[in-house]
Amino acid sequence: MAAEIINLRRARKAKNRREAEARAEENRVAFGRTKAERQATDAANALEARKLNGLLLERSANTGDSPERDAPAPEQPTPDDDPANGPSR
Repeated sequence: MAAEIINLRRARKAKNRREAEARAEENRVAFGRTKAERQATDAANALEARKLNGLLLERSANTGDSPERDAPAPEQPTPDDDPANGPSR
């Protein structure tokens, strides 16, 4: 039983061609859509995003916090601003 003699260079190139063809087929499926198909998909995604945003609750409504709690804290006077210490230089 003699093994079949093959040319390794040809086998390697044939394997690369098969892999390239497989990648090309995947790209055709992923990127080979018409403009109308892409626009329909984009419109459906936008609609889903709007629906989701409509269902979201605001933070103060969700946690029961008052709006004042979300406001920044008032500034505290510094010792230089205190009129009892006299005028500052």
